[in-house]
Order: sequence, then C-alpha cells, then structure tokens
Amino acid sequence: MVVTTTVGGGPAPPMEPVEAVGSLWVLPWTPAVALLGAALLLWAALAGRSKSRRRRARELARAREEGRAEGLAQQVRP
Repeated sequence: MVVTTTVGGGPAPPMEPVEAVGSLWVLPWTPAVALLGAALLLWAALAGRSKSRRRRARELARAREEGRAEGLAQQVRP
C-alpha cells in the first residue's frame, strides 16, 4: 500500500489508476541492413555505368580527333 501526503501534510485524496496505451514499431535490423546493402550496390553499379560511359565518350572523341589530324597530315603530303 502506498500512502501519499499533500504539501500541507494532510492525507491525499485517493488516486485513480492511469492506463496508457501505445505502440512501438521496431525496425528489424537484418532486413534493414540487407536493403541498405542492396541500395548501395545498385547505386555503385549505376554510378559505374555512367562513369564508364563518359570515359568511353572521351576516348572516342580523342580517337576521332587523332584520326582527323592524321587524315589532314596525309592530305598535305601529296
């Protein structure tokens, strides 16, 4: 039994029990880590494709320029 008193020293009025209802959603760690890993792999693959595409475009432009320069050099030497 719990006895409470008020500030004035007299007995406190009886208290009603208090009920609280709530819910808590807990994130399952294993699937969350697996999902994060899959997202990172997908991002890395897409970033790698984009980088590869840009590198291939630069190399192709450089090869075209070298071919033009070589073609012009051969035209000048008849």
